[in-house]
Amino acid sequence: MPFVYFSDHNQHAIPLFSDAGILPLQFSFYELTANLMSDIRHRNAPRNIRDLFHDISNIHPINTRSSASKNVYTQSSGLSIQLNSFSRIGTTIWNEVSLTLKNLSKYDFKSKIKRVLLDILIRKTLSLIYETLFKRSIFLKNLLSFLE
Repeated sequence: MPFVYFSDHNQHAIPLFSDAGILPLQFSFYELTANLMSDIRHRNAPRNIRDLFHDISNIHPINTRSSASKNVYTQSSGLSIQLNSFSRIGTTIWNEVSLTLKNLSKYDFKSKIKRVLLDILIRKTLSLIYETLFKRSIFLKNLLSFLE
């Protein structure tokens, strides 16, 4: 990425991703999973994938915060390998999406979720930069006090 932007070889890549509107791989995984979960929610996904997920409102007849926020039921399993399955990860990601995003059309959802993930990426980058600067300033203070 730095080569494409003709920047320093040691410059952090995340601001370059952000400027280009490109998500790093881990964030792209969240984006694609959220988009597929939106398709499942709007019944646009293939039936065999849709059948993996159930609305909480269909499981629990009582109106709760989870059912009102259009969350998906997390199926229990005794196997630890099930924790890394798409049905678990997709449910977890979808249940973390805000209700306002869940109510958007497919096109609006796709653009908004990417913007949200880019904002998270930028905030994460800024906090890492501030943390690095803070550690360097402490190091410099300690070095100066040692040299005196």
